[in-house]
Amino acid sequence: SLLAGLAGPEPGQALAGLRVILGVRPGALGSMLPRLLKPPLTRSDITALGSLSEVAGASVHGHLSNLMPPLLELASSSPQAGDERAEAAREAITRIVATVTEEGAYLLVAEVVKALEEPSRRRGAADAIVLFCTAPKYDIQEHLTPILTALLPLFIETDEEVVQAVWAAAGAATAAVPKELGPAFVRTVKEGIATAVERQRRKRLPGPLLLPGLCLPKALAPLLPVYLQGVLQGSSAELRELAAEGLGELVTATGDAALKPFVVQITGPLIRIISDRFASGVKAAILGTLAALLAKAGPSLKPFLPQLQTTFLKCLADPSRAVRRKAGENLGQLAALSPRVDQLAGDQLASQLHSAEPALKEGFAAALRGLLATAGARLSPPVVAKLGASLATMLPNAGEDEALITELAGCLGEWAVHAAATDLAATLQQGALSRSPAASPFERQGRALTVAFTIQCGLPRVEELGVLPEVEAAVERYARDDCVPVKVAAASAAANLVTAQLAAGNGDGSASLAAVVPSLVGLLGPDQPSEVQRAGMQVLRRIAAAGAPALAPHLSDLLPLVAACAAAGAGPTRLAAERTLSASLRLPDGVDFAHEWLANGKPGATARGYLTEPTLRRLARLQLEDDDGALL
Repeated sequence: SLLAGLAGPEPGQALAGLRVILGVRPGALGSMLPRLLKPPLTRSDITALGSLSEVAGASVHGHLSNLMPPLLELASSSPQAGDERAEAAREAITRIVATVTEEGAYLLVAEVVKALEEPSRRRGAADAIVLFCTAPKYDIQEHLTPILTALLPLFIETDEEVVQAVWAAAGAATAAVPKELGPAFVRTVKEGIATAVERQRRKRLPGPLLLPGLCLPKALAPLLPVYLQGVLQGSSAELRELAAEGLGELVTATGDAALKPFVVQITGPLIRIISDRFASGVKAAILGTLAALLAKAGPSLKPFLPQLQTTFLKCLADPSRAVRRKAGENLGQLAALSPRVDQLAGDQLASQLHSAEPALKEGFAAALRGLLATAGARLSPPVVAKLGASLATMLPNAGEDEALITELAGCLGEWAVHAAATDLAATLQQGALSRSPAASPFERQGRALTVAFTIQCGLPRVEELGVLPEVEAAVERYARDDCVPVKVAAASAAANLVTAQLAAGNGDGSASLAAVVPSLVGLLGPDQPSEVQRAGMQVLRRIAAAGAPALAPHLSDLLPLVAACAAAGAGPTRLAAERTLSASLRLPDGVDFAHEWLANGKPGATARGYLTEPTLRRLARLQLEDDDGALL
């Protein structure tokens, strides 16, 4: 028979005969395939599959589920492998894809999407998508969504050849989208990248979270046009906001070298359109993307410095708090690039902070705080002194705006790093460390937050001044306050103090830990609100992460209270308590330390009764990421 002749001395004649038969009876392809697909496939079999499918035309549709899997698997072999069947399989796939008509396209797409799920067929499927999307003979718009949905999560591939093929396929798919239809694919691209980011996060790799597919040369080329069209031409505020958010997520997950060629292409349009009368959500999302660009490609934005500074200053007066907040944070980061930080800090931010309407002050404070953090070392001493005096005056008069109080206290914390010793000592003694009664709980909260931020930003300065005992006394005093926000701020200060000392000593010990333990015992007490208890427990988790051995001598004072919260609490408080027990007892590393503490420590009846062997095993499996509110 002709089929047997394919393995004979003249396979070309046999194949020509089979093509003649199929030209007359295309349906005969079904009777030929069992022989041609019988493993192991030879090169002549594979060549015949492509050639005969080409002649069969639309009759091939019903056989794609049998044809494609083995061909895609062979086509996924590396070109360096030297398997001549791989090249034959690629040629056969090219013919089959070209043969499929509009009526059978959904069947072909289903097969390649399914193949993308299989590592052994992934590369061949990606190459087939390139063929399908390049110069199609019919409208393929309806098929691009499932294709992109399957491709983009694979940007986490670590195999260089596979991720390159996936990236090329995504590029072919987006290139097939007419420019005016780009916004319609914003949600698809955003969800695909979000899936990839989440899968990459689960790998728990060290360093920044980057997608391998976004670290290739020209990595953003396939996806950037979709997002830019979404921001510029989106049909609704919601779609524009989604596009701007997605663009920021894309920037964050892209490698620095891959991002650099696209910085101008991204930044220019965003600066132009943020001045338009967009909804606040769109503006905030654009500012978020610009923040991501500042963080990842700051020096590359120097050509845009005047426009960005003008844009951010203008947004500080926006009616939306979210826009003002992001603009302030961005302006603070931009200060690192500014050659005239004295003028920006004094004439444009501090003066506006004094004179602006109360609702606008938070944004200016956030900008000044960022400037002090990124460019404070370049401020002249007179400007630093003037800023400190202004901030010390403004904080007690911030009213009941807790967000503004936090920003002003943060400004003082950053200012402490650069202040003259005499100015810093006077400011602390008259404010944060003062024992004089404060007029309101908001003023006490401001003082407690100033202690927390000063320790966080400038503990060495505090130690230089010799006021560490007074800082410890202030933490204890604020922890006993009857106002919940003051107690929470005291918890932040305690965590910052101990963890900073542990970091300085490489986790060996903290001179202040013993001094703050009584305050932590008070914060964890059964008479405390759940918010305060959770803040106290988060302090323990931070200390355990920074240096668990330093915490060990104090566990008998602290963990019985935590165990009581776990046993009697519910919801977020119980979850926080369980995570705290897991971290403090080092359960992710095993249960040996917990057994030793239960046997030789003083756990108390509640902790001993709660920490049974099954409970210890369960707690060891808990994820220790915090979701119950972060301390400063």
